[in-house]
Formats: sequence, structure tokens, C-alpha cells
Amino acid sequence: MRAGAGGRLLGIVLCVGWLGPSSLAQEPKAAKGPQVPKLAVPPGVEFCPDLTYHTIGDAALQLDLAVPKNGQGPFPAVVIVHGSGAWSKGRKFNLPLAFAVAQKGYVGVSISYRHAPEDAFPAAIHDAKSAVRWLRAQADKYRIDKARVGALGYSAGGTLACLLGMTEPADQLEGECPHKELDSRVQAVVSYFAPSDLARLHADCALCIKTKPVLSEEFAQSGAVQFGLETWLGGPPSKAGERYIKASPISYARKRAAPTLLLHGTADLVVPVSQSKLLEQALRAAGADVRLITFDRAPHNFDEASDANARQALTEALQFLNKHLQKPR
Repeated sequence: MRAGAGGRLLGIVLCVGWLGPSSLAQEPKAAKGPQVPKLAVPPGVEFCPDLTYHTIGDAALQLDLAVPKNGQGPFPAVVIVHGSGAWSKGRKFNLPLAFAVAQKGYVGVSISYRHAPEDAFPAAIHDAKSAVRWLRAQADKYRIDKARVGALGYSAGGTLACLLGMTEPADQLEGECPHKELDSRVQAVVSYFAPSDLARLHADCALCIKTKPVLSEEFAQSGAVQFGLETWLGGPPSKAGERYIKASPISYARKRAAPTLLLHGTADLVVPVSQSKLLEQALRAAGADVRLITFDRAPHNFDEASDANARQALTEALQFLNKHLQKPR
């Protein structure tokens, strides 16, 4: 199982990605932040680290590839998207998962994206879409099947993964980047405990702040989420309502959305399980292929624990990706 992708909330500092400002320099610019784990590349995997997929100013946006050594390919690819915020550990901490999927016949792709406080919406989704386009442009070199690309994300990364599977050029979230002629959509999505309706999340936080004891964990976390939303989106929904709509996956629930698996713990105090339930209901009503699995008493970032919930979630995720991305034998 991978090391942490998103980081945990301490006090009122948010770990849920774009929803809170980061005290760290953004990953593409700096070597600061959590120390990168030293990992041995497993047998049967070719590791291609620190590949630049887009440059913005002096910032190199990078990704790491884990490619199967055996087999002719082309292989399906899985884009792995970390969470962010003050304790984000960045893309390197998703390498164990990238290696694991490479051993199962995928090209594992762990990406960076802009998530510092000054990188307001829609910078992150522009970056994720740019990474997907870069993969398709490099498909021959890395033996990637450009028609079989999935996304798996954690927390804010799950929101990004959903947007990759649900949005289209007409939604005006493509951004300016190389390879604009290539498709940025993915063909399957796995989302761990992600925000899906940001205006509703803001309202739920406001209610919690009014009703929970000041020293409670719920109060602190709700205050952090509300502050982070307003920082990232330019104010509360009453002031920046259009941005809340455009940043929310639920706004793009449509029949032609990519097949989506939602994984969420029932004891999540950062992103309540209602967020995944709302998205599941909206996608199902639209006629899309969607499944929600909840994990009893599991908190936010439950994937980081080596317990039955984490193991089951990973098993479900891999089975889902196999169903939608692997060719029948």
C-alpha cells in the first residue's frame, strides 16, 4: 500500500487539497516539503522519473512513469492524483501504487499539479488535463494505449479525477497547454473521499460551525474547509457562486461521463460521505455508470492505514480498472 497521498488535518489546517492553502512551496518548484521515500523499483517495472509534461513560467510540472517491462503493449494507463494542502506529500508518495499497477499490466503515472494558495481554480484541472494530453502525445514512446486511460485520485485529487472523466471542451476547463488537439478525458475514474458539490460542502461547514462545540474536531475541520474554499474560489458561494459550480464534479453529471467508482468512509470529518452520495445519485439519475462503496467508521485518508478497509478499497479499485481498461483475453 502506498504512503500517504494527502496528509492529515492538524488543528485548523486543511489536508483536503485545493480546499486549503499550503504552507509548502508547490511541488513542481521546490525540493522542500516531506522527504521523498527511497523505493526499490520492483522486478518487471521500468521506472521513468521526473518527466516534464508542461512548463509554466519557471515551474516545471512533472510526472513519474512506471512501465511494464514484459509484454508488447500498448498498455492502459492509470493517472494517479495526490491530494494537497499543508501536509501534501506530493506525487512521489504515490509511487508504490504506480509500481503496483505497472506489475499488473498498466502504465502507472503519478502526476504533480499546481496547488499552492496563489494557484486558484482552475489551475489544477488545467494541469491534470495537460498531463493526460502529454501521455497521449507520448503514447508510442511509452507503449500507452491512448484509448484506455484511467484516473485515480485521493481527496482533492479525486475531485480532479472526476473532472477528467466528466468534463468536455464545451465546459471550458481545458486550459492552454501543448497538444491541445488531443483528448483530455479519461475512460475510467476511481475517486477516494473527494469533494463533489462545493457549494453544498460550504453550507455543511457553515452549519457545523454554528452547531458544534468550539473546541471540537468537527468545528476545527469545518472552519478550515470553509476558509479554504473561500480562499481557493474567491469568496463564499454568495460572492463566487459560478466558480463553485464550475469546480464541482456534480455540475457535470451526464450519461456520457466515464464509468466512476466512489470510495468513501462513513466517519470522514473532512469531506463528509454525503459528498460522494450526492455525486452517485446525480450520475445514476443521468444514466451514467457509477458505483459507491462506503466503509463503516473509516475516516478521511483511510487508504493510508494497513487495515481491512484500505485493502478492500484497493482491491475494488483494481477490479474496477481491470473491468473498464483491460482488454478481454
